[in-house]
Amino acid sequence: MAVATPLAFPGPAHAALWPFLSQPAKPAPATPVAASAKAAFHIKGFRSAQFGMTQDQVLAAIATDFKIPADKVQITTSAQERTVVLTVTVDVLDPGPGPAIVAYIMGASSHKLARIGVALGCDLAQSARRYIPGEN
Repeated sequence: MAVATPLAFPGPAHAALWPFLSQPAKPAPATPVAASAKAAFHIKGFRSAQFGMTQDQVLAAIATDFKIPADKVQITTSAQERTVVLTVTVDVLDPGPGPAIVAYIMGASSHKLARIGVALGCDLAQSARRYIPGEN
């Protein structure tokens, strides 16, 4: 039976062969690229709907984006979280084939758009329940 022996860490005699092992690691310098990359991923909303909009503004954005009138938008209230959820079902939402659900969740105290959920190509009835807290 072979027994594994631990690897020996090169000592000062090996410094000529592996000089990087004998020096402490230096921290990576901060680059301005990292700061600009963070700013590039700031999400402000979904299509015409922007976070912070009122319910009427979101209904107008839905009409603009999907050509769905306000009376066709399903509006539900979660008694548990006190949030209002505006839900629409669309026949096709790029990039996915087939129907999709878009849920616009209004903040409980602000009553302004706080979250947006999108479900593509799945069981639409089950997906719609996901966006209504306490209805799962």
